[in-house]
Amino acid sequence: MKHKTWNTRRKALDSRTGFLPNVPGFRFQVSCRKGFSLIELLVVIGIIAILSSIVTAGFRLAKAKAQDVKARATLKSLQTAFTALGGDTGFWPGREAAAGAPDPQTIDLVRCGAANNEVQDLGDPQAGLVATSGDYPGWNGPYISTVPPDPWGAKYFFDTDYDIPPTGDNQFGAAIGSYGPNGVGNNLYDSDDIILLLAAATCP
Repeated sequence: MKHKTWNTRRKALDSRTGFLPNVPGFRFQVSCRKGFSLIELLVVIGIIAILSSIVTAGFRLAKAKAQDVKARATLKSLQTAFTALGGDTGFWPGREAAAGAPDPQTIDLVRCGAANNEVQDLGDPQAGLVATSGDYPGWNGPYISTVPPDPWGAKYFFDTDYDIPPTGDNQFGAAIGSYGPNGVGNNLYDSDDIILLLAAATCP
């Protein structure tokens, strides 16, 4: 009876002192580490949210810059095509006049206050860059294989009385352009337009 009682006490003692029963010198340690507190979790979540917003803002800025660079590169390619078309035919891309008659744009000419003089689809045969509608004597194209949409999904335009800038100072130009991120165009030009001027003039 005494022997059994002593064994029971020894086991209890071993559990308190950290020694395994019957394994001399072997110590174990019970982990008592607590979990994160609510405040610690909130701090971590806040830090993650801040870092996420910084990364997202940086990504958006990088994407916008890449789109701008891409649009300007396409405008340069279009300028090269315009120059080649003008060299062969003496005309820039034309448009269809209100009466339906072809009306190509003479190179280096800014048409002050002209009506219906915008070319809204530079890939159309009427523009003479990718194909010809037969209105460009001496045409030897195509001068560009295709005219892609701008990075925001709209078509590039050509306008021979583009207001630069639209502040009423009578400065106009023949311009190839993109309506930019907001897509506003067709004589509703604004500050986010991306343009490349081919010629400029002061109009009365």
